[in-house]
Amino acid sequence: MQAHWSEVQSLISTFRRDGEREQREAIERMRDHANVALPILRESIRYSRSAHERAWCATAVAALAGRRAIPDLVAALDDPTMSVRLHAIRALVELGDPDVGRRMIPLVSDASGAVRANAIGALTRLGVAAAGREILARTTDEKWYVRQRVARAIHRLRIESGRRTLKSLMADPHPAVRNEAAQALEQVEQLRNSAA
Repeated sequence: MQAHWSEVQSLISTFRRDGEREQREAIERMRDHANVALPILRESIRYSRSAHERAWCATAVAALAGRRAIPDLVAALDDPTMSVRLHAIRALVELGDPDVGRRMIPLVSDASGAVRANAIGALTRLGVAAAGREILARTTDEKWYVRQRVARAIHRLRIESGRRTLKSLMADPHPAVRNEAAQALEQVEQLRNSAA
């Protein structure tokens, strides 16, 4: 048992490094000792001083514990570091639970544009239509990629009053936003016409 604990600690130390390949390999190797690794990973998500380590521990807990990782991942959504919140969002999306997805709604207003965009993407993928009001509030977000995700979400979540918002996004200064809005509006119109 002590040997497994030492090996898990050694594998977790790779989480402090930049990159992704080494970390993913470490997670795969932890599968052999999941019962030893999970308590250490759960502790590290909350208390490690390294943001890289906390972020990868969130990914590892999800990989090793599946749905049992949900409480740890929801707690990680409140981490002060953007990369930890992003890892938690991605892991929760992979678990695919729309009810847990609702816990991501406050991240639509996060200080980080990357977190806002990923939260909108996650809510869209999970089908959390209850986030419609918060998503529409990002129509004038300072980051073009957030506004682009808003356009995509309006169509896919079938957000009421989204048609008017898509028309305004077609005048957005960024071409990617205009393009996404035009595609989404076309799809909304097709749905509307087929329902008539």
